[in-house]
Amino acid sequence: MLITMEGTLRDLTRAAQRGGRSTVDGLEARFAPLWDLMARCGGYRVVTQLAAILGLIDAVTLPSLAPCGHRT
Repeated sequence: MLITMEGTLRDLTRAAQRGGRSTVDGLEARFAPLWDLMARCGGYRVVTQLAAILGLIDAVTLPSLAPCGHRT
């Protein structure tokens, strides 16, 4: 399943503003794998890897996420 960060965050914000708790819970659950990865590997490493994948930075200078049990 592909999560588009911008679209999902926008939908999450709008649902929260409308008080749509069930929608918020459903959208928030889509981020659970990301939160789990950040808990295991550290948020800075995960965000840096994501930035490289999205082409926002040229190279990742931090160690791979592989030692955390995640294949990059």
